[in-house]
Amino acid sequence: MFYILATTELGVTAVTPTITVTLSCIDVTDITTTYTSDNGQSIVLDYTDDGYFYKVFIEELGSTSTVDLSAVATYVTDRPDDCDCLGIDLVTDNTGATIYSDSVFTETDLTLTIDTSAAFYGPVYLKALTYNDDVFQVDAVLVTICGD
Repeated sequence: MFYILATTELGVTAVTPTITVTLSCIDVTDITTTYTSDNGQSIVLDYTDDGYFYKVFIEELGSTSTVDLSAVATYVTDRPDDCDCLGIDLVTDNTGATIYSDSVFTETDLTLTIDTSAAFYGPVYLKALTYNDDVFQVDAVLVTICGD
């Protein structure tokens, strides 16, 4: 807490608290993602084979499709009351070290946007972020975009 001191020639006459700073997320040590079935996302399917968290299945080619990631999974830290998931990064593998930079997938505010103009089959890695850069979880999602 910070204080403003009002002074006169004779000394301090008033102490008024002005700002309270709470450093509550410093103790976050873990984040867990949990899949939400019946999530209302029509292209998201339950899928647990080969370690994939879930499957995104798009039957026809188009321009783009989106997935509301906040509907598909919950992201909870060990300080759930005051330190929620900060967001999602797309990364190139399960270590989470390298940000995905291709144009097929993008994410903004827990919304995954997929370029569906060409067929695709493979993994996408979603890194759940916390305020502590060392605390994250990476989940592999299988994406299938069909087309002839």
